[in-house]
Amino acid sequence: MKQSGKKQFEFFCFILFSLCLSLTTVADNYKTKYFTSEKGLAQDYVQNLIQDNRGFLWVGTNNGLSRFDGMQFVNFFPKDTASNTYDITSNFKDSKGIIWFGLNNGGILKLVGSTPVLISPEKPLNSSVKGITESGGAIWFASQSNGVLKIDSSGKTTLFSEAFKDLLVFSILTDENNILVGTNEGLLVFNFDKTSGALNIKGWAFDEI
Repeated sequence: MKQSGKKQFEFFCFILFSLCLSLTTVADNYKTKYFTSEKGLAQDYVQNLIQDNRGFLWVGTNNGLSRFDGMQFVNFFPKDTASNTYDITSNFKDSKGIIWFGLNNGGILKLVGSTPVLISPEKPLNSSVKGITESGGAIWFASQSNGVLKIDSSGKTTLFSEAFKDLLVFSILTDENNILVGTNEGLLVFNFDKTSGALNIKGWAFDEI
């Protein structure tokens, strides 16, 4: 190897070593800490996380809802633990900063201040709430086997179930004009008519998701 080539190779090795050392140093600056039920978490099986506008982290587990302030947990459980659990399957923060939670039994929780409040629709979902979104000032909830529920700004609830007969729903999203619902048969596209209050199907986006 020529002298100039040898120097270039040595310089390349030096740069590579320095880069690896730098990355190792950066990685060392990230420290991990594990939180379990032994350290105050409601339950070890964590299903989702969301942060409110005040900085609290809300941890949804399959048996309880935990609020974390960076130091300790405050846990929330249903009053009637014999017949209900807070099995948190979904969450969503709306345009007003209010956080909503969907439960595996079809229940809905709304944060009022720092307290989760159980919402009781006229027609209960009775099926796992798989997704939550917002459109036109209303909050929409997708239940796995009982359609889509709308809660408007006044608190009125409307259940749309006919269009989802024999379908399993797994997700819900919105764009400017449409409500997109992911099902076991594909992606359904809907348009909500504010005048009539109807949820009109526009068609299938594609066959599989």
